[in-house]
Amino acid sequence: MHRRPHLFAALITTLLVSCGSPSIWNAGDLARWVKDQAAAQGCDRSTIQLEDWYRSEDGHNVWHGTCADPETGARRGFAIPVDSVWRPSSGG
Repeated sequence: MHRRPHLFAALITTLLVSCGSPSIWNAGDLARWVKDQAAAQGCDRSTIQLEDWYRSEDGHNVWHGTCADPETGARRGFAIPVDSVWRPSSGG
């Protein structure tokens, strides 16, 4: 395993995620993940604009933004739930 440290790191990450631990540890990675999700929902990645931060809605954390549809160019909004990968700090 020492010859392939990237495989070991991938295994550890997979184990942590499967155990219910958050897979994203900083805000920059969370923003990238949200953009990935928006692109997967049909947004043109180069047009994605995120709000400053996620907000709480009905007990869930959701990050909103806008993007252009790659086919039509029309702007539209999106909302990506982040609870599955992000645990907010307690702030204390």
